[in-house]
Order: sequence, then structure tokens, then C-alpha cells
Amino acid sequence: MQEIQTFNRFQRTFHMHYLHFMFVFFLTGLPQVAPHAFRWLLYFFWIPFTWFSPETTYLSGGMKVAMVFHRLAGLGLIVYAIPFALREIKNMASWQIWPEGGMAEGIRELLKHYIGFKPANFGKYNIGQKFLAWTTIVTTAIMIVTGCILMFKDAFEPNTWRWARFFHDVGFFIFLVILPIHIYMALHPLNRKGYRAMFETGTFPEEYVKTHHPKWWGKLQRKL
Repeated sequence: MQEIQTFNRFQRTFHMHYLHFMFVFFLTGLPQVAPHAFRWLLYFFWIPFTWFSPETTYLSGGMKVAMVFHRLAGLGLIVYAIPFALREIKNMASWQIWPEGGMAEGIRELLKHYIGFKPANFGKYNIGQKFLAWTTIVTTAIMIVTGCILMFKDAFEPNTWRWARFFHDVGFFIFLVILPIHIYMALHPLNRKGYRAMFETGTFPEEYVKTHHPKWWGKLQRKL
């Protein structure tokens, strides 16, 4: 059976490590935005801190370690995202996350697939996946910009970094909502081919593309 390239190795690797970064952001960010609800997480960061400063309480010591890990993860994401963004922007014209048809059609096809359990008239991505992609792109950009301002807040006016903190928190909560939804949908039985393509082969079977992604199949045929 013929296989069609769906994700290249660079995209798959970035996607995997992006999830790793988000895991660190959640563990280190939750105690900062909601310390009363998630201060128990600080115990885990405080334990190694006691090796250097045994008199420090778990609240202050754990918070310091969480903030350091949060910033290191932020710097790591920036360094890792730059080559990915430059490569993807270069190929922007061939992105498959641009609108195809109207929103009503997209929602109708989405319901047809997930509620009616029938093959829908999807492109490479359905309307839900496109919304997620654009939300992730915009929110990631906001988080990077506001994170840099907060990391060097002494260089900015107080109002600037206060607004940066507000939008950083908003972006954080957006990710708290969309990432679990994304993980759930990725593990949904109807999306097993997509999970296989992202984490194993990088490809879709040709017949699957014909039946489940006919708009994308049509584009592929026009390129031949």
C-alpha cells in the first residue's frame, strides 16, 4: 500500500519536544499563577534546593527553583522554535491550515466525522485542527514576547510588564484548556492514523487520504 508523506521528521521532532516544554511550563507555572491550589508542587522543587540552602522553606525555595526551570524552559523553547519558525514561514504558501470553505461547512463535516462516524470532506486538517494550530501559533508568540519582557522586566516601565504578566497568564490558561483537548483528540480512536503519522511513520496510507481527506487528495493530484 502506498504511503503519503504527512509530517516530515523536523515537524514530528518539534511537535514531540514542544509537548515536553509544555509539560515543564505547566509544572513550574501552576504554582506561580495559583500558589494556594498548587503549592504542593513546590515540595518537589524544594527537595534539591535543600542541598544548597537547608534553612529555606519549601515555599520560597521551591518557588525559586520553579521560576528558574520555567525560565530555562522558555529560553530552550525560543532557541528550538527559531529554526522551526523560519523553515515553516518559508513554506507558508503551502500551509494546509488556511481556511477551506466556510465555517458552517467545516463544522458540519466535523460533526459528520465525530458524531456520525462517517468519512468527511476534510483537507489535510479539519476545522478544529486548524483552529488549534492558529491558536497555538498566536498564543506561543504572545507567551514568548511577554515572557521575555517579564524575564527582563527591570528594562521596562511597570505598566508594560504588568500588562505582559496579564497576557502571559491569559496565554497560560489558554494552553491549560487546549492542550488536554488536543491530547484527548489525538488519542481518540478515530484519529489513530493521525497519531501513527505524527509519532511513528510520518505518513498516511494513500487510501485513507482518498476517503478521509479528499480535499487534500485533490490538491496532491493537481501537483502531479
